[in-house]
Amino acid sequence: ANRSALGLMNYGYMPPYSGRIDLNRNWFQIDPQLVNEIWAATAPGMVEYAAAKSDWVAKVTNDDFGTDVTVHYGAMYAAAFFEKDINTLLDIGNASLSEDNRFVEVVEDMCSLHQKYPDDWRAARIEMVDKYLHQEPVETQTIVASLINGACGILALLYGEGDFQKTLDVACLIGYDADNQAATMSG
Repeated sequence: ANRSALGLMNYGYMPPYSGRIDLNRNWFQIDPQLVNEIWAATAPGMVEYAAAKSDWVAKVTNDDFGTDVTVHYGAMYAAAFFEKDINTLLDIGNASLSEDNRFVEVVEDMCSLHQKYPDDWRAARIEMVDKYLHQEPVETQTIVASLINGACGILALLYGEGDFQKTLDVACLIGYDADNQAATMSG
């Protein structure tokens, strides 16, 4: 998505056009969620502001559901300065998106998988991969897609249970763009 956006900018398409679904063929990829922490880190407790800034910057490279994980993470990061409960943070992230949002569904699915397999993140991962990678349309079926990586991050957060090392370990082991999910979830 970054490279596609840069190419579009070289042709005169400035943000947010550089991330638009009809122009950027990689609009659904992980790119903006990898750098969004700065917006929340500079806005402790300012959830709406951090979510809005995360959305704004995500649209440089992404569009549609490709921006949603970034917004969700931005809201959680801003809230995490004052809130430590994982489920409350997930609720805050969900509240930053519309009720029928695709990533809200992902988060709810990951919470259900965590309840179904409370001590086995590997079993949860199998179901996650089937739904958010194998069942995706061919156009967005890639290991660098925002939804599968966002799902990995949420599972790492849930199975980490608020423990830094455990969260980091699960994020590293769960796969796909694991280095970025580990960095984001550890933060």
